[in-house]
Amino acid sequence: MTLPPNCDPSVSISTYNASDMENFGDVLYPVLIERFLQREGLVAIDKNYAFLDGAVPLEGGYQVSGIRQLFSVIESTGRDVRLLVGGGDVLRTDDLTVAGHYLPEELQSGYVRQQAFARDHMPPHPGAFFVSPANCRRLLGAAFISCGVPFEIEVGDRADVRAAVESSSYVYVRDHQSREKLLRAGVTRPIEVAADIAIACAEYFPKSELAATCAPVIASSGLDLKHEYAVFQCSRAARDHLPLIASELAAYARQTGRQVVLLPLGPCHGDVETLQSINDLAGGALCCLPALSVLQMLAVVAHAHVFVGVSMHGNICARSYGVRHGFGVLPNVDKIAGAMHILEMQASQKIDQWDDLCAFMLRLEALSPDLMTTLSARLARDAGQQLGRAIQCLLACTPKSYLPVNPPEANDSGIGKDIGRNSPCRCGSGKRFKECCGSLQSRGVVSPGRESSDPQSLLQRALDAQLGGALSVAAALYARVLEIQPQQVDALHMLGVVYFQQQNFRRAVPFIFRALELTGWSIEFMRHNMALTLAPLFAPSTTSTVEHARLRNGIKPPPSLVASDGPRVSVLVPSFNHGTFVEEALRSIFAQTYRNIEIILIDDGSTDGSVEIIESLLKDSPFPYQAVYRGNRGAHATLNECAALASGVYLAPLNSDDVFAPDRVALMVWGLERSGLAWGFSQVTCINHQSRELASHEDARVTELLNIQRALLQSQPMSSAFLKCNPSISTGNLFVLASLFSKLGGFRDYRANHDWDFCLRASELSEPCFVDAALYRYRIHGANTISENASRNRLEADEILSQHLARAFDPLANFANVEALSCRNHRDEFIQSILSSGVARLLDAEMFRQTVTQVVRLETPTRLSMDRQGNGPASAAMT
Repeated sequence: MTLPPNCDPSVSISTYNASDMENFGDVLYPVLIERFLQREGLVAIDKNYAFLDGAVPLEGGYQVSGIRQLFSVIESTGRDVRLLVGGGDVLRTDDLTVAGHYLPEELQSGYVRQQAFARDHMPPHPGAFFVSPANCRRLLGAAFISCGVPFEIEVGDRADVRAAVESSSYVYVRDHQSREKLLRAGVTRPIEVAADIAIACAEYFPKSELAATCAPVIASSGLDLKHEYAVFQCSRAARDHLPLIASELAAYARQTGRQVVLLPLGPCHGDVETLQSINDLAGGALCCLPALSVLQMLAVVAHAHVFVGVSMHGNICARSYGVRHGFGVLPNVDKIAGAMHILEMQASQKIDQWDDLCAFMLRLEALSPDLMTTLSARLARDAGQQLGRAIQCLLACTPKSYLPVNPPEANDSGIGKDIGRNSPCRCGSGKRFKECCGSLQSRGVVSPGRESSDPQSLLQRALDAQLGGALSVAAALYARVLEIQPQQVDALHMLGVVYFQQQNFRRAVPFIFRALELTGWSIEFMRHNMALTLAPLFAPSTTSTVEHARLRNGIKPPPSLVASDGPRVSVLVPSFNHGTFVEEALRSIFAQTYRNIEIILIDDGSTDGSVEIIESLLKDSPFPYQAVYRGNRGAHATLNECAALASGVYLAPLNSDDVFAPDRVALMVWGLERSGLAWGFSQVTCINHQSRELASHEDARVTELLNIQRALLQSQPMSSAFLKCNPSISTGNLFVLASLFSKLGGFRDYRANHDWDFCLRASELSEPCFVDAALYRYRIHGANTISENASRNRLEADEILSQHLARAFDPLANFANVEALSCRNHRDEFIQSILSSGVARLLDAEMFRQTVTQVVRLETPTRLSMDRQGNGPASAAMT
């Protein structure tokens, strides 16, 4: 990257990092960005801005100026400024919360004093950290980089957020949750998503360099970087568990013989005091480091054998250096889930309770550091590319005809007022607002006339037209942008989306393809749109000949399967706090027409009286049973323990809040015996809290579940349906040969999707048998696990699907189920299936690129035939 020829080299680039400047990660950002610019030979940072003036803590090595100065200095000097706004939770509007990190103790007592502090030290507009060319006329451009959005944008702040983000030259956020919050705030411009830039630490601050400069000082604190040690970090959020944490860390130290280092990463979060308390409770047996400089802390993390902490930045830096790492207990923190997703971490790399800390750290040691290092290098490249593009966009900003905007006084927010309808429109068209963007907002339609040649203005007008349904006008405006800037990524991508909306799929493909090439295939939503665009064009050359292994509704099993001499079925009942429902569940087993049954029940630490109910009922069981009562370990572990106790040929789980139909076991045995398949499931009926059957129109979730099963019979082969969702609906609806269950190793450690994961793995070995009769009554109520945390469940599901896709794409993998779709089995159907289902977005960038490139080069009549009429960049983009 070099300065564009039309860029005035005297124009300065500054950074604004405004979050918790006593936090390790946030102090690290400007240091890392400065090193990035040095290594890439780019322009240097002219000035660093932050919340307040002065030297940054943690010996960051640089001075910052209060952000308010930006609004006065550039006005007085007349100098143009480009601003990198980045690092940490900068896209947030809880200004008083952040102000609290900087207030002396005596000032934190009064809300009025906080208000005064915020008014005197914040930018002169609502919202703590939104800096925009719209409220500073010599600010050429602002690029948001490596940002997080930790909270939903308040309704009253959304106009300011939109104004800042829409007028910026580039937006790169560090997780999908942050992007979604901006979209919900009304932002319409493209938002890039990639790993946090701190993932590039290992590339720009090598371990050897850190050791050479930091080891002597660290050694004086009692730590030798040459020896294996584990690092632990937590904040005062864990204050109720400190004795337990101390005990678990001491146990880990004894078992491994390694030193356990307590490393404070964020003084403003109480790390120092909390970790010292843990060491005191451990009798001083741990190594509690004092507050170190930011690079010394980075050196400690980089050389660790294992890192465990609640700090997102600590985990990101550990991942950068290939250190085995995991998140400590920090429930309901959206950004942690976002970090785990973007870093492609396993669900098992987050601990749920502190009393498992020692075992958790021992499990982390099984992770492969080589694999983590390889993955980290790719993520670092993605983040570096995004930072590079942000800087390129800033360098390309040129002075415009400035609007007469001045910083408002401290008692006047300025932003948020309606622009006068007779005032010049801020888009730079030269028209009055009511004749330009004002008319767009009121009607949603825009003329593609040639009043303005500014690409950003044209892009905004095109988006307005697209959102208003004027697709032809939007296409013309995006085409205008490409006449001016043929490689403008947003215009290429969105023009492809417009053609997709018009169902002109062949014309859409080359535009989205080119946008992906220009962005290194790294942007997930572009990959998703590419997949959806290709799906209707890519027709498989053959269709599967497999017949659905299926029993139709109304067929009764033969009498021989009602007798007691059929294969034994072990009904597995994991019970947890379902005292209201467990009696109905057990009685539905007792009422089975099939008689060769045993019951294996484990109560997973219920506290609602379930145990007493279970003990009373089992006394009257017509079948042999085993019952175990123990502490809570989770659904997947409980089911696996049940299976280990079972003696049956078949395993039939039943959730303790659900119900079997009387002939369920008989029909499921008959279905599997007749088809020769190893596992299966049936239709479900949804019931409510009072066991009343729910109709589709009564509940949106019931509608969704029933639609999933109706669509199942259209899937060919049936196992391909599991690429989109879990049509078995529930663990309790599965019916499995015990030998298959054992071969797969049972259920894996997933909170809400262990059944989906099992089905995908089972489908690689055998097609499922679907019994087309309502044999399982699935209860919808407020305590369903699947309804607990939608964001976490989605991350789980994405992880599971990603693993299955990796196996399906592995050229060495040979699925025993020859009907299962993969690159080796029915490749065309497999590609079409992942494109149409949307899961292709989960492929890594290189695999997605290879797949799409192969697809678009297929030009037989039954496959995609590219448009050769000279529409846009068309065929040239494909080569």
